[in-house]
Amino acid sequence: MPRIVHLEDDGPLCELTRTALEFTAPHVELVQYKNSDKLLAYIKANHREVDGYIFDIRVIGTMTGFELAQRMRKAGIATPIVLTSAYLKPPRDEMEKYNLEWLAKPANLFDLQKWVLKHARKS
Repeated sequence: MPRIVHLEDDGPLCELTRTALEFTAPHVELVQYKNSDKLLAYIKANHREVDGYIFDIRVIGTMTGFELAQRMRKAGIATPIVLTSAYLKPPRDEMEKYNLEWLAKPANLFDLQKWVLKHARKS
């Protein structure tokens, strides 16, 4: 089963994302975290089984979603990552350097669903 990991500290947005993906992509396992530090431990143990990451930039923990993505790239993890935020997009050169995608908040759920389906390997 394809696995997508979602980092978001807004409870209602987590539930909305989960509900939307359960309806449109029931074959995808969605793993959700609210804290970047706890997610980092999960990534270290499971990154080979993950097909894509959705990271909000401003989250609970010592790292932002952007910093977590940078750390993953520096560790050699090439799995697709899309960053989301209602605030400013990181600089274009940094996004390109770390091969990151962008969806501004409020993200269109259809765009998010398309991204998930694009990156979720078919079982």
